[in-house]
Amino acid sequence: MTVEERFLNAFRPAMQGCYCADFSRAATDAKGKVKPVYSAIHRSPTAEDVLRHLSGERGLLFIPVDTEGRCQFAAIDIDDYKLDIPRLLWELSKRGYRCVVARSKSGGAHIYFFFQGAQNAWEVREWLVSVAADLGRAGDEIFPKQDTVNSGGEDLGNGINLPYFGDARNTALAEDGRALTLEEFLTRIEEVRMPGLPRAELSGGSSTQAQAAAEALLPVWLDSHRNDLSLELLGWLCRKGLHELGDSIIEELKTRGGGTNVLNSTEVQKRLDKGGRVPGLPRLTEHIASLASDGAAAAAILTALQKACGLQEKPKAPAAPYPIVSARDFVAMPLTARTSLVKSVLLSRSLAEIHAWRGIGKTWIAMILARCLAMAQPFLHPDWTVADKHRVLFVDGEMAAIDLQDRFKMLGPVPERLDIMVSEFLWGAEGQGLILNDLDHQVRFRATLQKLEAEGRRPEVIFFDNLSSLTSGIDENSNSEQDELLAFFRQLRHDGYTVIFVHHDGKGGVQRGASRREDFLDLVIHLEKPKAKKGAEEGDAEEVGPLEPKFRFEFTKTRGRAPNPSSFMLELVTDELGNLTTAMEGVSRKSRAQKIEQKEYVLRYIAQNDGKVTRTDVMKQFELSKTTANEHVTKLIKAGWLSGAAGPLRATPAGANRLGRLWPDEDYL
Repeated sequence: MTVEERFLNAFRPAMQGCYCADFSRAATDAKGKVKPVYSAIHRSPTAEDVLRHLSGERGLLFIPVDTEGRCQFAAIDIDDYKLDIPRLLWELSKRGYRCVVARSKSGGAHIYFFFQGAQNAWEVREWLVSVAADLGRAGDEIFPKQDTVNSGGEDLGNGINLPYFGDARNTALAEDGRALTLEEFLTRIEEVRMPGLPRAELSGGSSTQAQAAAEALLPVWLDSHRNDLSLELLGWLCRKGLHELGDSIIEELKTRGGGTNVLNSTEVQKRLDKGGRVPGLPRLTEHIASLASDGAAAAAILTALQKACGLQEKPKAPAAPYPIVSARDFVAMPLTARTSLVKSVLLSRSLAEIHAWRGIGKTWIAMILARCLAMAQPFLHPDWTVADKHRVLFVDGEMAAIDLQDRFKMLGPVPERLDIMVSEFLWGAEGQGLILNDLDHQVRFRATLQKLEAEGRRPEVIFFDNLSSLTSGIDENSNSEQDELLAFFRQLRHDGYTVIFVHHDGKGGVQRGASRREDFLDLVIHLEKPKAKKGAEEGDAEEVGPLEPKFRFEFTKTRGRAPNPSSFMLELVTDELGNLTTAMEGVSRKSRAQKIEQKEYVLRYIAQNDGKVTRTDVMKQFELSKTTANEHVTKLIKAGWLSGAAGPLRATPAGANRLGRLWPDEDYL
């Protein structure tokens, strides 16, 4: 059997016809979708048609459904050209779906399902809707698009573009994301081909699910609690993409238990889109527990509800005993020591918080700390040094991309070891941002960290800015609703990451929300407005400019000895190169003995590598532009601290003397 014949036999398309595609006259629309010129072929597809497709002469589209309403292959067509395909492959594998994923002609994806025997198209379509919803892709196109097509009519049914056209840019993918050869693709189809429709997963439609879910919830569907319960239920299901199912459950409940004054999914989604508080499963669980007659009844309701919605958790493995170690063995263990990231301030594997009232400067401080860690520069105080460069991931939750870009530009040279997750890009690609208290988002974020590690970009420090914009549907004043978020942060710390998050102050001048959050933190930094000048009304704060804010910086919690000083005034100012930097109370920017400047670190680097450093080396070591590197070298030569204007750079005796005063514990003479 030839490859073309095997390809045709693998799909087993409908025989009433097919379509061909002329890509030489293709156009691309505003969304990036490639649109060739299609024409219908009113005969059965042949091996010759497949050969022309594989050679790139003429594209081929197969029709799944035949004139008897039967089909032997099906597909979900994802027209999302920023799709995270590795994530999709992971989701399909996790859920156990037997399928093959191929890149589409425009850069999206087709998820193909294959059956050993012909299936009823209407059942396949119904099943595909539930699969798409389970993947969070509710609303994507599914094939077959019809339950049946008329025999002998002009309407052949809708066809789907096939993979491996021409240069095979639209190849199928292995579970690890590797492109499959055509031979591997054909073999893979037979490996995943299903004997029939997975009846255990066939929901029977949202009506069956809704009836079962309504039956479970009916015992707690009480007059005084209907609206709250509907909000919590719809909030949970809307985040899963199951809007229609949520509305169907509410309609069933209204029919069985009365009550019309309840929300619908459209109202809940509007709240979500506006960033409003929409509770989810944790609050629904808590609410059901408060309304049920006892704990066992609450557990039964929740289990039945999740099963009806198709979202129940997988059975847990038998309980294993917790590990216990003797004190002697523990003390003798060779544990990895926590290292100093910022001397006297921040250790590795820490949880830290920066909080302040809006507009004080907390994002600026977070950005400055991120740059210092990535570039091995002191943080705020000359003594708070960073010994090595660290990889940093800065997760933005609310700023416009252009504003975020401008801020990083204002701070000077951009560090090579700093990566950014831009919220605007995430919203543009997926229609929602990162939600740290959502378990699915947590799993995906950890997968992102694994991907960075595989690329050699594993961050040592992760910044989240800010907590309010990166959470949703959570009551900040409820300790119980903090649990999923706090568990996620603690897991990141146990995985070896240092986590620093930015948060807002409440009206009382302390961090907003429940107190439990601070219990697990190693370091808490509080920024507040400067005290009012004498003569101002009590409670007023000193007005500060938008680009040069002045505020009080205070370490309000530390594990171990507090940094010295632990509280001081701090101001954002511009340096001689026009970059935004900090001026700390009591440390003059012009005092050479107190404030170490970047060019002095350049001098130190040159002295430590005597006779081996060029200007290009300086530029690479400190991640500077060519202009800035030359400015530093020129200033050092003019000061008499450096020689080598026309060759390798060397510290002069005067330069060594200067270094000795700045770093008395090191020998430069």
